[in-house]
Amino acid sequence: MLALVFSVVAVYVFYKYKYGFLFAALPLLISMGLYPVYFSAAVVMFLILLIKKIFEKEKTSAVIISGLKMLCSLMLGLVLYYIAVRIAWHLTGVAPSEDYNGVAGAGNFSDIPSLLSLLINTYVYPFKILRWQPICNSRYVALLNIVILTITAYNVIKIILCQKLNFKNILLLIVVMLLLPLGMNIAMFIAKGYVHHLMIYSFFLTYVLVVFTFEFIHQNNLSLQSLSSPAALKRIMPSPESKLVKSNLGGKIVFVAIALLIFNNIVFANQTYLKKDLEFTATASVMTRCLDRIEQTEGYIPGETPVAFIGDINKSALAETRPGYTQILTGLDSDYSITHFDTYELYFTNILGYNINCIPKSVYSDIESLDEVVAMPSFPDKDSVKIINGILVVKLS
Repeated sequence: MLALVFSVVAVYVFYKYKYGFLFAALPLLISMGLYPVYFSAAVVMFLILLIKKIFEKEKTSAVIISGLKMLCSLMLGLVLYYIAVRIAWHLTGVAPSEDYNGVAGAGNFSDIPSLLSLLINTYVYPFKILRWQPICNSRYVALLNIVILTITAYNVIKIILCQKLNFKNILLLIVVMLLLPLGMNIAMFIAKGYVHHLMIYSFFLTYVLVVFTFEFIHQNNLSLQSLSSPAALKRIMPSPESKLVKSNLGGKIVFVAIALLIFNNIVFANQTYLKKDLEFTATASVMTRCLDRIEQTEGYIPGETPVAFIGDINKSALAETRPGYTQILTGLDSDYSITHFDTYELYFTNILGYNINCIPKSVYSDIESLDEVVAMPSFPDKDSVKIINGILVVKLS
């Protein structure tokens, strides 16, 4: 959340101060240093700020200049981040990650077969998420999102009419609005198409946009009542004298919709916390049993004998997928707290408080491919734990 705070601070500094477009890069750097994905949140907030300027009938040239300054802030922030991470790598001796979502390959599109395809997928993905999310009551959530987006569109049209925006401003507004999905998901583009559910926080700034439109209408006392609208438009827009308009029905609907979304998130969060607690309990049970078998193995010396956990505990015969819980959302796709190679030693050390000497990852594949290891049965079989070539092997799956 601190990363989001600095992302907001960057936009605030830009908005508040004359040369803010230069100084905004510093909080943006801090935000990306904490969690780079919040760069996209700053992009969306900048676009909303541009929408605000257009609504306020600033000159088209002034809006374009503001947009260029925003782009300058974002690019400067990226350059500072690029420099900072390389200084950090040099000082610490840590090599940049080459893994599936590592920073080493970010922004290098030489291995991408089609940039156009990547751009299209980046643009479309936010609509997919707003249409369907892997949480409880997903159909109703999608329906509420459609309602909110529809009311947002109505508010934008109302502001355009009441503010009597000229053609240039309307055209510029359309361009900025069309850029929103790309801005929301720019992290996916930088990551060359890779995305997971911890990378989409900026999508939900859509709710900020609809609240902003209501705020703008209220602060400027905008009403369709004084407009001499064309006959065709009158058939589309509700009458300014109607009770629906006077009672601000749209605002009440959005209030209820967002309240329902928040309540649904609270329910889902509690389901998630329960699932993680059950996973933790199950992991403690299985790892305690493994530890008991390890210590009963003849020749094993705690903290000295190398230990190799072969296989994936989530694919073992013991794994039991709990019905009623989503397995799609990032972080909820496992049945145990141990999820990959590095977490075995961390679990024994930090959770069980046990000194264990796990083999380095560099020799894992060599141990795994040994004929004797391949022939071993999986835990909890009595022959699933044995010493091979001086290494205690625990065959999990």
